[in-house]
Amino acid sequence: MRSGRLRVDTFSYLWLVIGSVADEITTRIGLTFPGVYEANEFARELMGKGLWLAYDISLVALSIIGVSCFYKIIDKRYRDVILLYPILLGTFRLTAAIWNIIIILL
Repeated sequence: MRSGRLRVDTFSYLWLVIGSVADEITTRIGLTFPGVYEANEFARELMGKGLWLAYDISLVALSIIGVSCFYKIIDKRYRDVILLYPILLGTFRLTAAIWNIIIILL
């Protein structure tokens, strides 16, 4: 951040983390309400075994590490394309968080 601006790669990683944390928090809050359950069978299985948080952290960490490795070696003309992965995954997770909030409020 030489010019004081947020770099595109940093933004994409932050977006992924923000979306994932928002989804994690809203899911945990939502599950405290009666009649609310996790719709994703895989996530429900991991939650039942107490592994969901570890899986979620691993997914985010490996996504950031993998994308940053490719980002460094890929041709400069195509670098920003690889950043679509964390941005799309973060957007998906943020959408899930918004959906969770809607369920909580209804």
